[in-house]
Amino acid sequence: MILRRNGAYTGTMAGQPLGFKAVSSRIGSIDLSWTTVPEDTAYAALRVLRRSDRFPKDEQDGEVIYEGPGSSCTDEGLTPGATYYYRAFARSKDGVYQNSYCQTTGTVRTTQPLILKKVGDIVRIKENDAWQEYVVAQQGYPQQVGGHTLLLRRDIAGRRTMSSVMQNEYDGSMADTWLTGAFLPTLDSVVSAKIPTCQIPYTSGGEHTPGYLQRQVFLLSASEIGGGEEGMAAEGARLDLFQTDAWRISSFQDAPYLWATRSPDTKGANQFWMVDDTGAFASKAVYTTCGMRPAFTLPGDGFVVDMEGNLLEAPL
Repeated sequence: MILRRNGAYTGTMAGQPLGFKAVSSRIGSIDLSWTTVPEDTAYAALRVLRRSDRFPKDEQDGEVIYEGPGSSCTDEGLTPGATYYYRAFARSKDGVYQNSYCQTTGTVRTTQPLILKKVGDIVRIKENDAWQEYVVAQQGYPQQVGGHTLLLRRDIAGRRTMSSVMQNEYDGSMADTWLTGAFLPTLDSVVSAKIPTCQIPYTSGGEHTPGYLQRQVFLLSASEIGGGEEGMAAEGARLDLFQTDAWRISSFQDAPYLWATRSPDTKGANQFWMVDDTGAFASKAVYTTCGMRPAFTLPGDGFVVDMEGNLLEAPL
């Protein structure tokens, strides 16, 4: 017989888990994890309770945030900067809760590492001392292993023609030189100093030979946006952001507007692939005025994002 509070219990109690801990890796949430003992035949599930003022006294004293057979859970919708008190109660197969102490605390982050932001999250970066919105396009770019966080400007930064000559060559085009020469210096100096040079897939004008370019700031390719039309060369894989088509639409002065990719239309010598104001692909002449959506990568562990979405250099 095992005594429990003021009563008696004749079954076998489940043991409490090991390594019960709380870690906040994202703004507004705490991740909890634990390890159960595999040879504990009485164990059925774990109940995790939370309070904001003190540890729960028993399995009814607090808000239940998890109950099940797993080994982790995430508590979301929490106040940044606040500390929460968690207690775990193992439940036996006959429904009795273990009441020995198994507890931990967690303090919610007020900033979040850039590397942990989700695809589609908005990050604000200063251009000419004014905050501008960027969207996380992929974690791991240009390659998944060892890659950085790819950021794409949410709205159009400016309008340019791709080229002033009748050839669909991105390397050295008016768009390419504007991005690296005029646009890049507008970014916050702390950010621009840490933008690495990426090796991006590229198709030349003229004979449309496949190759690579080394660039800090660049336009996305049609392939990366999810295009598969005739006349589109393979220039990288479809980005996670564009697994759906919603992010294809971009605005200039609060209205959807045509924007350019870096991809030539290989069916001819003077057309580039664009995305129109409905999000559909269109092949346009090189002298067409179109929007520029700059893209670049940053080391995901070198920056954090605060509660307003502002990008800040990670503290040492």
